[in-house]
Amino acid sequence: MAMARSGTRFRFQLIHICFAAAFAVVMIAIVIITGLSAHRQDAQSLATQRIVAGYDAEDAYLYLRGQVRLMVYWQDSFVNIVKKWDQKWVTYQFDTYEESMGNRYTALIGPNREIRFLHAPHGETTLNPEYFRHASGLNALLDKVSKSGVRQPPEMANGVIVSGGKPYFAVAAPVTPEEKADLPAANRTPFYAIFLNPVEVEKFADLSTGFSATSAFVTLDGNQSDGYQQFALTDASGKPVAWLKWKPHLPGSDFMRQVTIPLGIVLFVFVLTQLIVAGRWLALQRNAMQAQAEARAAHEQSRLKSVFLGTISHELRTPLNAIIGYADTLSCQIFGPLGSPRNGEYVRDIRSAGRALLKTVNDLIEIARIEAGDKGADEKPFDVADVARKAIHSLHERIQEKSLRVSLVRTDRAAICRGSPTSLAQAIERILSNAVRHSPNGGPITIDITARKSNIVIEIQDRGEGIPPERLEDLKRPFGHPDNHLIAVGKGLAFGIPIAKGLIELMGGTFEIESTPGAGTTVRMILPAADDAALSPPTQNVSVQESIRERAAGNSR
Repeated sequence: MAMARSGTRFRFQLIHICFAAAFAVVMIAIVIITGLSAHRQDAQSLATQRIVAGYDAEDAYLYLRGQVRLMVYWQDSFVNIVKKWDQKWVTYQFDTYEESMGNRYTALIGPNREIRFLHAPHGETTLNPEYFRHASGLNALLDKVSKSGVRQPPEMANGVIVSGGKPYFAVAAPVTPEEKADLPAANRTPFYAIFLNPVEVEKFADLSTGFSATSAFVTLDGNQSDGYQQFALTDASGKPVAWLKWKPHLPGSDFMRQVTIPLGIVLFVFVLTQLIVAGRWLALQRNAMQAQAEARAAHEQSRLKSVFLGTISHELRTPLNAIIGYADTLSCQIFGPLGSPRNGEYVRDIRSAGRALLKTVNDLIEIARIEAGDKGADEKPFDVADVARKAIHSLHERIQEKSLRVSLVRTDRAAICRGSPTSLAQAIERILSNAVRHSPNGGPITIDITARKSNIVIEIQDRGEGIPPERLEDLKRPFGHPDNHLIAVGKGLAFGIPIAKGLIELMGGTFEIESTPGAGTTVRMILPAADDAALSPPTQNVSVQESIRERAAGNSR
């Protein structure tokens, strides 16, 4: 029996040793995999840091581009530089005025690439005419910007130049007239304005704040330094002329140094004492951690969505409503006159801007609500024609201003839908608002409601300028404005159609849009009909424009 017990114990110990050896192999594999993962994390961090350095350099160019465009694309600049050289005007605009705007480094290059004007802060010895004339990268910058000639708007080129051993971010553009008739003269004797800013470490602060990088500096030496990463700063031709160097923070290597050895010791002791139990516990713990992580991720996503909506609603809408209310109070002069008539204009501008911003905030909240799948709490059967009629009357002032002929047409079958009448009213009002905005004065707009057995079709048609077919898909996405330049001239972000599309889809419907340039646009919304839809007598076509005129005539009498 002793031998039997000894054999049993031996077999148990052998099994224990086998499990321990197997677990040791697993632990070694884990350490190797962790090391490879840390190495990959470090490589990704370094690649991201280089990308961020590139973004910071691009930001420096973007600032200079804005300054250059304001100065060169100006009729006064063309008159006082190209047509007749006015030294006094140039000195004021490119010296005193530009320095007051925060740009202290400017130059004007003549048709033969002679330096006609150069301004730098007092004591800036690296940017004097002698050094600047032979600056590395200057010819590449002028070659690039002069290839396309002088055109409207002006072409710009950017790159790093090195003057007197110091690198500068530089953006160049030809002096361009605002009058097209002056373009030939500008091309015969082109002048080029160059705006510069020193390449300084402070412009790459994201590396230290976002990635804990240290010991950053800018140098003209491109040789690799031990323990440093570098980012090449190129001239306009793409040739490196300066380098940004920094000592990176490597999170993967730090993790391996700080965690791997203590973790290995703890796990080795644990293997010796609780090998079999540990294996089962690890499996259970892994499953529990995965479930907890998924639950936390879902909860965090929901929390962030709620925080976003709550913050926007309280932190933006509340003060905006207060601002608009105060502006209305001032406009009505309840507490006394405003004094100068200009004060009244400013108050109206404040009120108008506040309402526009409040509308944008409300649109953003509506988009977030739609993406969250919130259908609203007022679902019930309702008559689509009644909702459309209310939407039309909500826009009657704008319709009357443009003398539009808006017609509501419906079939003899009741158009009863089950869903949120508030959501449908928003959708119809947004589409109708676009139609009113883009229709010519006196033009027709038709709202056709057709009730079928299983669905209801709402079709809104205008005779506006239309949209090219290849840009229709952009309209259905938030921020997908078909003409991005419209934002720059003040027509705002295109939220109306994306919100209308989202509201219709939340109600279980489909959204279609067709447009022909010069012929108009048709928006079609198809909704499922309610089960309890009843027949109703036919409704004649109603011209909203005529009803508005009759009401106005009655008020005047």
